[in-house]
Amino acid sequence: HEDMDILWQGWPQIKATIARRNQSQEVWGWKDPNSSNYIERALPLLSNPRFIYIQRKPEAAIASDVRRNPNNGAAYVRRRNHRMTRVYASVMQRHGGLVLWYEEVTAAPQTAARLLADFIDEGVSEKQVLAAAAFVQPGAYRRLEV
Repeated sequence: HEDMDILWQGWPQIKATIARRNQSQEVWGWKDPNSSNYIERALPLLSNPRFIYIQRKPEAAIASDVRRNPNNGAAYVRRRNHRMTRVYASVMQRHGGLVLWYEEVTAAPQTAARLLADFIDEGVSEKQVLAAAAFVQPGAYRRLEV
């Protein structure tokens, strides 16, 4: 789920969270749909970053966003998603990464979990892959303990 130490925080708080996590954890990450607004500033602070970009199909993203925020409108969402995609594509072109479609992850969670395990290449066990796959349930925020 979204990282509340980062989500909707200003740059000083985000920068402090990155520094704190770098010191306390060897491997860590966050989910923030707004990270395209600050990822370029964050890059120099990240050690050995690995980017996983889970993107919704454009028509699904537009429908979901307009349903949650009727004042945005489809044109606004289309422009925002296009900008986000450009930012993430640029970052991934320079640093590598994995792109997955949300709809494919939710349709085939075991396949997605194996792709993620192969991408991070940290000796992920089959038990962890199956736990991650079982964890995929759209619309429900839960913490994954492995």
